Amino acid sequence: LFQVLTVVRHLLLWARAIVIYPLCSSNVYTSATSPKPLSRLSEQFSEIFENAHLPTILAQFSPPCTLEEFTNASMHSFSEQTKTHYFQQLRIRMVARLLRDELIMQLHTFLYLMPPFSHEIINESTMDIDQDDHLNRLLSSVMLTTEVKASVIQVYKTMLKRHPQQCAEDLLDLFLKLVPYLRGEHHVEDIMYRMNLERSSIMRVLDTFACVIAPFMRPEYV
Repeated sequence: LFQVLTVVRHLLLWARAIVIYPLCSSNVYTSATSPKPLSRLSEQFSEIFENAHLPTILAQFSPPCTLEEFTNASMHSFSEQTKTHYFQQLRIRMVARLLRDELIMQLHTFLYLMPPFSHEIINESTMDIDQDDHLNRLLSSVMLTTEVKASVIQVYKTMLKRHPQQCAEDLLDLFLKLVPYLRGEHHVEDIMYRMNLERSSIMRVLDTFACVIAPFMRPEYV
């Protein structure tokens, strides 16, 4: 396995291979920044996809769009149910081909931990956690600025009013485990792989602690 990974790493570094992440409906794709000559690729594309016009297809990724939008039959004058499934599968195959030919690229969501952009004055009582030993232990496990810590505690206390304590603690614990990856160097798919988490678990944390997490979309540069 180590030898296989070494070969893959070598191919990626020398641009002899690319990484294509699993195709999900929420994935965002855009036209490639370094377009290739389309003459030969257009011929191949039209042969594979029943005379499809490659420049027209590429134009649909500028501005960027999600896979769900690209495969939405109702947005492309397809309404018959028998044709809808075929249309969606065809479009998914198109995306895979365009990614392979590096004509489009995926925009990944990178994450930054930042103080909330707000003029709201945080109540000093929010920072009073001396009596909560478990919360103290959790927060002491990571380095957080005073502003971020105050907001995190506020979110945690709000969760306690709406959810069981164990649920709130588990969500806070997962957020704190994600903190090392919130420096703009890791995107959601990378975090999923490194932490062996499902997308839904990460998205729940991002939604809950959105006040201190700034998402930014860009391509992944190897």
